[in-house]
Amino acid sequence: MHTAVIFCDKIVSFVVYKQKNMNPKDEQVDLTAGQVSYLADRRLFSIVVAPTKISAVEAAEFKTTIRAMAKAQEQPIYALFDIRKIKGFSKDGRDYFAHDPKPMGRSAAILVGLGISRIVANFMLGMNKPPYPIKAFSNREKALDWLESQREKIDPDYS
Repeated sequence: MHTAVIFCDKIVSFVVYKQKNMNPKDEQVDLTAGQVSYLADRRLFSIVVAPTKISAVEAAEFKTTIRAMAKAQEQPIYALFDIRKIKGFSKDGRDYFAHDPKPMGRSAAILVGLGISRIVANFMLGMNKPPYPIKAFSNREKALDWLESQREKIDPDYS
């Protein structure tokens, strides 16, 4: 087994332990590095990253939270990642995303601004090659519309 995968599993175990007080049926969960929301009117998820540098612990916290929320809402994961304020990734954060064997969801849109968020989005789009559709946007509504169209195409039963 790849060392990074073992490392990722240990981080996820720590994050799950840390989140025992979280209610996954809540439509909004505040985390150390941002917020995860379920947009009930659109049946989409939104992750807003705070102005911080994301480590593997924060990355795992986002992933385990959105997975728990999706299970509680009985919805597949179509997620908008608002990274306009991100300050970057630590090395272990990059490794976590690059080597996590479990796909995050069915489709993702990345909301970017100028500067570092575009660089991070280019890294996520270019280096990781996720096994699902992913696209960067500078307009939130266009990103949400695109996610809805992906859900209609991939999971018509949930549309």
